[in-house]
Amino acid sequence: MKKFLNEFIPFVVLLVMVSCSSIKKVIPIKGTSLKKPVFTVLWSKNYDPDYKTGNLPIALNGPITSEGIVYAGHNEGEMRAYDVETGKSAWVVKDGGLSHSTPIVYKDLLIYGTLQGRLFARNRITGSLKYSVELGSGVETQGVIYKDRLYVHLRNHKIFCLDAQTGAIIWAYKRSMSYKTTLQRASRPFISKDKLYVGFADGYLVSFSAQDGSLLWETKLAEDVKFLDVDTAPRLFFGKIFAGVSEGDIFVLNPKNGEVLSKLPFSSLRDLKLIEDKIFIGTKKGNVVVLDESLKMVKESRTLDGAITGLAVWKDRFIVVGTIRGTLYALDTKSLEIVDHLNFGYAGTPHFNEASIDGPFLSIISSRNRLHLIK
Repeated sequence: MKKFLNEFIPFVVLLVMVSCSSIKKVIPIKGTSLKKPVFTVLWSKNYDPDYKTGNLPIALNGPITSEGIVYAGHNEGEMRAYDVETGKSAWVVKDGGLSHSTPIVYKDLLIYGTLQGRLFARNRITGSLKYSVELGSGVETQGVIYKDRLYVHLRNHKIFCLDAQTGAIIWAYKRSMSYKTTLQRASRPFISKDKLYVGFADGYLVSFSAQDGSLLWETKLAEDVKFLDVDTAPRLFFGKIFAGVSEGDIFVLNPKNGEVLSKLPFSSLRDLKLIEDKIFIGTKKGNVVVLDESLKMVKESRTLDGAITGLAVWKDRFIVVGTIRGTLYALDTKSLEIVDHLNFGYAGTPHFNEASIDGPFLSIISSRNRLHLIK
C-alpha cells in the first residue's frame, strides 16, 4: 500500500497544481518505424460536474463503445450517448446517479449502475428506459452477462444475479465483512463453466454456482497485510484461476477446489490479459510482464512513468497501457517497445477504468473528467 500511495499522492498534488485544459499534441517516440502516430484524437468532451474551487472531482468511471456509439455516464447524474465519428449527441437521459463504473451492452440494452445503488437498463439506440432496480449499495464495477443473466458486485460486498432482460432478481449473496480497513474497491466477477469467481475485500477468493448462488469453495489469499482486497479480477488461463491481492502477489489456483498452486511475484491494479497464448501483466512497478504457459517470464517492457492503471489490446498489434502519471502508451505487441504515447493535458491524469476498444476506436475517460475518442 505504501508503494501505491507513493505513486498516488504526487498525482493528486499535480492535479491540484496544474490548470491546463487543452490536449497536448501527440509526441511520437524517436526511432519508431511508424509513418504516422498511433494515437489520433478525434474529439473530446469536458465531463466536469459542478464543483467548489479546490475540490477537483476525480472520474472513476469508464465509457463503452459499440456499433458506432460511445456511452459514458456523466457525474451530473446523466447517461450520455455520442456518435463515435463526430462526437455529436445521440441521446442524453437524467437518472440522478453518480457513475463509478463502466456500462455494458447486452443485445439492444445498455445496462449500468450508479453509486446510489440503482441499476438501469435502457434501449441503447434511443435511451428509453426498459427497467430499473434498486440494489441498495453503490455499483462500482462493470456487470457481467452469462447465459442471459446479469451478475453485479456491489460496494457493500454483495453479489446480485438478475435476469438481464427483465431485471428480476434471481439470487443474492452478502459477504459478512469484519475488516475496518478496506480499499472499498470491488473486483469484477468472472464466470466460466457455470462457476462464478469473485474476489472480496476480506482477502478471500470465492467460487459460487452461477445457477443458484450456492458457495462451492473459498480460499484466503491475503495474509499479514493491512489492505486485504482481492481486487485484480479473477481470470481463467490454461485451466487455472489467476487472482491478485491489492498489496500482494498474484495467485494461481485450481478452479475445482480453490487450492493455491503457485504465486507470481507481481502486483497489479488491472486484470491480466491472454494474448496469443501469453499472459500479459501490467504491474504497479510500471512495466508489462509477459509469461508463457509454464508461467516463465519471456519478456518485460522497460519501466514506464508509473504504476499501470489500464491494459488493452488494440488493432491486433498494440498494447495500450495507461499509467498513474497520466500517460497513455502504445507498445508493440511482439517487442513491447514503445511506439507512441499521449498525454491528456494535465500533469498526472490517469484513467482508473479500462479503455473501451471497438474496432479502430478507443474511448477513455481520464481522471480529470475528460472523455476522449481516439482513432
